Amino acid sequence: MFYKFLPTATLALGAMGLLTMTQANPAQAVTLLQPFTTTDTFTNFPTASSVEATYYPPLPQFTVQPFNTALGTLTSTTIVWATTASFSGTVGSAPGNGNASFSLGGSYYVDGASYAGNGSGNSGGGSPGNTFSFNVESYGNTYQFLTSNAGVTYNPTILADFIGANPYSITHDSTSNPGNSPYKFAYTNIASGSATFTTTASVTYDYVAPPVPAPLPLLGVGAALTWSRRLRRRCAQRQG
Repeated sequence: MFYKFLPTATLALGAMGLLTMTQANPAQAVTLLQPFTTTDTFTNFPTASSVEATYYPPLPQFTVQPFNTALGTLTSTTIVWATTASFSGTVGSAPGNGNASFSLGGSYYVDGASYAGNGSGNSGGGSPGNTFSFNVESYGNTYQFLTSNAGVTYNPTILADFIGANPYSITHDSTSNPGNSPYKFAYTNIASGSATFTTTASVTYDYVAPPVPAPLPLLGVGAALTWSRRLRRRCAQRQG
């Protein structure tokens, strides 16, 4: 018989090896980078005028650390943008009513690759000497980059940034505005006031941790040792 010539120790170790190869289910985990926020407030209304003027807040751009591939296999990355704006001010004495408007537009980028766009706005006004205010409720974009969809639904260079060795940037900009600012604040006949713009962004990595070998059950060890002793007895009987 073939098994007669197999070393007993090899058979025993093989049985124990099968038991120790049992692995626990991989655990899913999420790491959330702290949200990035930038706020800009405009208060410089030097002269009330019936001629429309504009102000462009700075470009929202944040530097993000890539996913740590030592944690496991990246399955998706989600970027959430949210923008709010508000204005409160007093109309000047120039002829006609005063007014102000806010518009938001442009595209979202990971480094140089765009993946989505948006648009929103609001406005308000009042008669000379009166105050008025308005705001834009939180507006933004949420995009989930499934790792399996790289090159299918989004530019694969974006995935390369997520799992690369160097920090990358996420940006919301509009090439149609000065400085690529996605905001445009326009006003006419405003004597004083405050316009505030806030942008918040967050990045979430979803990944699967590598499988961890399950501990060898004590009953399994006992079974393996019992089986090994039986094999030795049978081999000794046949050889005798």
